[in-house]
Amino acid sequence: MAYEIENAFDSEGISKHGSHDENTYWFSLKDIPVIITVTLSKDKSAGYNYKLSHYINTPQQISPYRPSRQWGDYKAYALQQAVSAITSNYDIAVKNGDKPSMTWLVQA
Repeated sequence: MAYEIENAFDSEGISKHGSHDENTYWFSLKDIPVIITVTLSKDKSAGYNYKLSHYINTPQQISPYRPSRQWGDYKAYALQQAVSAITSNYDIAVKNGDKPSMTWLVQA
């Protein structure tokens, strides 16, 4: 499957998104007015690394989710991995009836 930059923000949980430049993207979640930043950097060998400004810790989780694999083979895939590290847990919590809270986001 080929990933596109814009498709990284397709989650229903995202309220708005944008970019600061070609390697820095931001988004916020519905009902949580915090800007989450994703910074991409070209890896020396191949692919892209990503760094998140926040991790997520919903009531469904024991601790904040910190992805162990913070890279992707190409830019759009790395961005997709970064965004979904937040949105997948957010979507699960909302689906289970939890009310979104700013406390769900933990600064990295």
